[in-house]
Amino acid sequence: MQTTEADFPDPTTPGLTTPDLTLALIVRDDISEFLPLLGSWEVVRYTSRIPYPYSQADGEAYVARVADAWRRNGSLECALRDRKDGTFVGIAALTIDDDPAEAEIGYWIGLPFWGRGFATQASQALIRHGFTAMGLDRIVSTVVRENAASSHVLEKVGLNRTGEDETFFPARDKHYPVYRFELTREKWMKDNG
Repeated sequence: MQTTEADFPDPTTPGLTTPDLTLALIVRDDISEFLPLLGSWEVVRYTSRIPYPYSQADGEAYVARVADAWRRNGSLECALRDRKDGTFVGIAALTIDDDPAEAEIGYWIGLPFWGRGFATQASQALIRHGFTAMGLDRIVSTVVRENAASSHVLEKVGLNRTGEDETFFPARDKHYPVYRFELTREKWMKDNG
């Protein structure tokens, strides 16, 4: 199934910008830009949903799932682009599963773009959108224990660590211990007036 911008009601996701990024729903044309970035083990090793190595077929299936989830429940999977030159730098998402009032936030940033605050900015934009436009009550996330940088990002944007669990990581083909994080709309509203 090929997905195009016409498959989404509003592929530009208006209002989702940060000082350095624009966020737009993932479309098929993005595959050629994110595929090389996912060729880096350093990027994929900390993700719970991305296989390694990552193929064109994986990208096609992912884009089809993105379109389906957007239509089915409003899940957002956004391409992150540098506002200066439009360079594709990564992906950030709010994924809704069973509970329509809860979404999981996740992201990955291409290795050449680490250390520039892109994960923090994208997370802040998605959290704001999730609570103000999507009507979410809670945003959750999991982070593999050894990924201190991602734990730091989540804490920086207001999520609190709530416990530990195990999650299957396709790139590693086994379960790994993770930290669970959570932010409620009530706490976010209190902290962000």
